[in-house]
Amino acid sequence: MFGNIARALATAFSYDAIKDTGRRRAIGSRVVREDQHTKGRKRTKLQETAAELSRNLSLAAWMIRRHLDYVARFDFHARTDIPELDDQIETLMRIDSSRNRCDVAARFGREKLFRVAELRRVLDGDTFLIKLRDGRLQGIQADLVKNPGELIETTHDGETVDGVQITGTGRAVGYALHARTSNTDTEFSRVANAFNVIHYGFFDRYATDQVRGVSPLVSALNPLRDVYENFDYALAKAKVSQLFALAFYRDAETSAGALTPEGDEEEPTGYQVDFGSGPQLLDLDPGDKAEFLESRTPSAEFQ
Repeated sequence: MFGNIARALATAFSYDAIKDTGRRRAIGSRVVREDQHTKGRKRTKLQETAAELSRNLSLAAWMIRRHLDYVARFDFHARTDIPELDDQIETLMRIDSSRNRCDVAARFGREKLFRVAELRRVLDGDTFLIKLRDGRLQGIQADLVKNPGELIETTHDGETVDGVQITGTGRAVGYALHARTSNTDTEFSRVANAFNVIHYGFFDRYATDQVRGVSPLVSALNPLRDVYENFDYALAKAKVSQLFALAFYRDAETSAGALTPEGDEEEPTGYQVDFGSGPQLLDLDPGDKAEFLESRTPSAEFQ
């Protein structure tokens, strides 16, 4: 008896998150590597969905810019407590941070290059910076590191996960780089040694369970898409609410005739109304009345 009571209490005070009430999708019973959820074309779809929202939804673009302002907006300041030495170090850093000394494409200075890298990390989950012999950096977008269509030789006993060659402990030893041959096509270029590559991404699992980064925007993509679609619906309703008509009611068997704008050269056959000239004074016949017909959409509750 006491055993049954104990089991009942243990069930009653368990974790609600693992209870299947039938109101939600069934809870999975297996834990898999994070890369299983984003491998191959799944990763590309996530990247393009995030990029599309940043292009078209101003709210998403603003969120990303604010994040960049907080984490990737900085200048170098030396703090040696020797003003002359601080000035000399900062001068050397400014020279070394110029776009010709930092970016292989001579487009971005160091701070701007780091901001772009943070942007790509947010949208794509991760990004890559190749360290060149002359000290400059070359940025590689996430979709250009992937499994090649051809077999490549490896010098380790691990595996290749979405273009990253790893050992049995999850340590990266090489990256399969691709080059763009057109706006949409890529081809395998070479395998870069991991020692020469900075892999910058979002990781929240150990190396053996997550090789590629996953953007923190993933959990917000569907809600943001709903907001984007609802903007269109709300604007459509707002436009409908601007439409109106003027209705005349009269206690007579004959019609008042068609409305005629003021100043019409033709002989007026009905009431003269000009909505573009300001307030109107309608001189109606006895028994006639006029009122606007307008949409009540969107309602105050909707707004």
